[in-house]
Amino acid sequence: MSQTHTSTNPWTAYVTARMAALIVESKSINEAFEHNTLRGSARELFVKQFLRPFLPPQIGIGTGEIINHHGERSRQVDVVLYSIDRVPPVLVNGSDTGVFPWECVIAVIEVKSRLTAQIWEDAHLNAYSVDQIYQNLSERDLLVGGKKPNENKLSTTPIPYYLFAFDSDLKASTELKEILDGRHQHELGQEGARLFSSFASLAEKARERDEILELIKTDPPGTPEQRKRLKELPHKDFHPSSSNVLGVCVAGKEWTNGSIDFTDFHDERYAVPDYRILSNWNFHWCTSLSKDKFEDVLHFLARLIELSSEMPKCTRHYSIARYLVEPKAT
Repeated sequence: MSQTHTSTNPWTAYVTARMAALIVESKSINEAFEHNTLRGSARELFVKQFLRPFLPPQIGIGTGEIINHHGERSRQVDVVLYSIDRVPPVLVNGSDTGVFPWECVIAVIEVKSRLTAQIWEDAHLNAYSVDQIYQNLSERDLLVGGKKPNENKLSTTPIPYYLFAFDSDLKASTELKEILDGRHQHELGQEGARLFSSFASLAEKARERDEILELIKTDPPGTPEQRKRLKELPHKDFHPSSSNVLGVCVAGKEWTNGSIDFTDFHDERYAVPDYRILSNWNFHWCTSLSKDKFEDVLHFLARLIELSSEMPKCTRHYSIARYLVEPKAT
């Protein structure tokens, strides 16, 4: 006779209890101090007390900038998950702060005490800056024994970018919002809906910036009002086609994310033809709303653990030599 399990899985119970305690601690810190006084407190709580205990030891956690071998840098990001076995990061005096070659990066996470519209806009800009580090790289087409070196593969695996917050300025709600992308209808939580609306607003600001720049070109040096407005708009290099943020988790409320799938790939042009790639990215969206077991946090942690296992297997440039030699102009 089989036994029916009615009790909560103890591992799940432990994770949810830990997150519930962190939410209380984060709230008390925010109430006791000015917002900017302990800017890193949310990140420190998230990394040391929640994330680090559950990730495998071969995954490092740091903070800083993503770089490529041309010397280009992303904006500052809160949490970088990276593979210790790949190109090593440069850390400052043994701390977790430094610069991280994009080849070793598994995922990027922005950690905030409270999620607001301005933080959403900054997140889109940060995610875009990370994307630009590796998307436009091109390598010389070398042949070694009739085969291309593995490090000459163009990137086929984007770096997932997530936003995590202990709280939100939106009122608590279990209502789902629907959007239509032309092919599929999606149900999203409040933050999922704000993900899309905040990106649309930022893209509109980018279009406004381009219009002002054109006016200034035809009538230099532009009016004082135009100059003032330009300072409030995204940088001139921001030309997005879609948001690079893959998901958002508000602890105890919701986890809205795009899907990720992995598959094996065969390509005889390279020295090792069989490798793993991220085959599906940002294609379907789903939302998990918390009830009494912090489903959102559990799903978010499960995704990070999955990435920590799968991403190091995926094809990436991983020759450290490219960082030691000044790239030649082509």
